[in-house]
Amino acid sequence: MDKKKRDIAILAGVEGAILLGGWLISRVRAELAPPAGMATVSGMVRDQQTNLPIPSASLTVEDTPLKVDEEGYFLVGKVPLGKYAVKASAPGYRPDTFEWNLEEPKEYVKELTLVPVETLW
Repeated sequence: MDKKKRDIAILAGVEGAILLGGWLISRVRAELAPPAGMATVSGMVRDQQTNLPIPSASLTVEDTPLKVDEEGYFLVGKVPLGKYAVKASAPGYRPDTFEWNLEEPKEYVKELTLVPVETLW
């Protein structure tokens, strides 16, 4: 595993709260101070039509799975600067790929939206 993939660390929170996109996210304590030359990315996976969180979402960054909590929230720390292809999927939604361009060592907030698959009756 190369250094870029190895340095992606998951920082799932355990307590506290954070306001993200107008939603109060409970049980999360985000310590978002990235080390020099690294970035931190947090955000939420949402339904494109309803704007509700998708707790069953799966995310992968450079083939590294990310944890999405039951409120659709994710947090990734110690990410080396660079461009990343982020794959998102969830049951009942069309999978999608998003590009993260992390150019500066700072905190990034990303909102990912997935489109529901239309059911044919």
